[in-house]
Parts: sequence; C-alpha cells; structure tokens
Amino acid sequence: MPEIVAEVAMENPEPLDALDAFLGGEEGAFAEVVRAWYSRLVAYARSFLDTPEECQEAVQDALLKLHQARRTIRENPRAWLFKVTRNRCLDMQRRAIRERKRTEGALPVFPGAALPPLERLEVREALGTLPERDRAVVCLKVLEGLSYEEIAGALGLTAGNVGYILHHALKKLASIIRPGGRS
Repeated sequence: MPEIVAEVAMENPEPLDALDAFLGGEEGAFAEVVRAWYSRLVAYARSFLDTPEECQEAVQDALLKLHQARRTIRENPRAWLFKVTRNRCLDMQRRAIRERKRTEGALPVFPGAALPPLERLEVREALGTLPERDRAVVCLKVLEGLSYEEIAGALGLTAGNVGYILHHALKKLASIIRPGGRS
C-alpha cells in the first residue's frame, strides 16, 4: 500500500503553487493543496505509525491545522507541513504507548517501532536500527526530496546538523545492508 501511495505522490507535480495560492488567501486553492499533498504526507507518516488509518488521521489533522493557521505561517510552508505531520505522528505514538501501558501493563513500546513496509526487508530492518531523528532525516531526504534547510525547519535542526546526521545514517545503513562492504 505505501508503495502505491508513494507512486501516486511522485506522479503529482510539486504543489507549491497551490500552497502559495492558498496561503495567499485563495480559499478555493485548499482542495488542490489537499489533492497534491495528501499522499506525500501519508507516505511520510508511514515512517512513524503502524496503520494506514493512523497515517490518514495524522495527515488530516495536519491539513486541518494548515487551514486554521494559514494566516500565521511564517516559515517555509513545505517544511511546516512535514513538521506538523511529524509532530502529530509523535503525539499519536505517545498516546498509543500510554494506552498500551495502561491496558496491558506490559513493557513500554518504543516510539518509531513500526516502519513502512519497504520493498526490501533488510532495508526496513536497517532503518529500524536508526534513532527516530535519523530515520526522519533519511525519509525526508530520500523519499520526499526535501532540501537540508527544509528538513532542518521540519525537525528543528540546523542545515549543518541535517547533513551530518544524513551522512552518518546512510553510512550506518550501508554497513548493515552490505556487511563487510566499503564504508
């Protein structure tokens, strides 16, 4: 399912014009923003949440927040959308952890334990070894093509930190996927 969503997201052109039009006050542009951004944001949310339904809920909340905050957004709107989606996913993870602890009395479930079903199991397993922040950087750069500045804005980092994190995360992934390969 996420592979299909990712394909649909890549078929849609970069929707910055619709986003700019909407933020500029054109109310009718919101429907185009939803059409253009929904599948991209759902694909990103899959790196944090377990089910497609949770991802859709997080994205709907992020798009609602965009509609409500359209006059106050001062930063890069693309980075803002990813940041709000990420924050909503993290909120949902924390809520799920609290609920599991309360109902099961079991050991805590670590945030980010569920990963998107990628084509290759070893890639998914390798991504699972990365800290949540590193995984988010890799997903935003590789899957969404965001710039270092946009990733920095979405995750509250500096562009230099993004480059450093990305370099080391990709190096770690390569060493896991190709043990004994060059680093």
